[in-house]
Amino acid sequence: MRNISHPNSSLLVKREEATKNNKKAFTIIEVIIGIFIFSLWLVSVFMLFAQSSKMTVSSKNTIIATNLARENIELLKNLRDFNFKTHRKFDWIPNSWETYNINSDFFTWATDSYYTIENKMWWDFPVEVKKLTSWSWQLYLTWENKYVYEPSSSNTETDFYRYLKFEEAKYMDWSEKIIPETYKVTSIVEWKRAGGWKIEIPFILANWKRL
Repeated sequence: MRNISHPNSSLLVKREEATKNNKKAFTIIEVIIGIFIFSLWLVSVFMLFAQSSKMTVSSKNTIIATNLARENIELLKNLRDFNFKTHRKFDWIPNSWETYNINSDFFTWATDSYYTIENKMWWDFPVEVKKLTSWSWQLYLTWENKYVYEPSSSNTETDFYRYLKFEEAKYMDWSEKIIPETYKVTSIVEWKRAGGWKIEIPFILANWKRL
């Protein structure tokens, strides 16, 4: 007997093959879409990590800079109190010449000027003060983790720059008269990398014994 095929059998076979091809095509598209979504997630995670790392470094620098600026003010207070204790003018500045003329009042803070101040406890005076120059305000880290202004082979260069700004202190009224024996001081720390910025802390240095 002859096998008589159903007239639609060939059509059914074609439909089954087309369905299989469509499933394969959908599978490839799904894989591509999955890879694309995973890539987006991976890039987002990497960007988040990089941003978080940058913010961590920036926050660390801000904390260090703030503490360095506060240290400047404390050193300034220590010098003022040292001057009171040794019967000098409150705004006297120690230097090499003053070592031989401790009663001189010539060396005092100048307004509209910039200075660096550093702890020098092995001297006869509690601090060392220098007029600011283009190279003298960068800080270096010693092996004892102390910040100093001295560049040397044993000290590590940092990104921080610290100095004091002295201005006239004036009354906050219409007269704007200058307050005697008083300075408006700003302790400033700058840093250059990882979101370089500037910290400024204002301070009034005054002869409180006069008040």
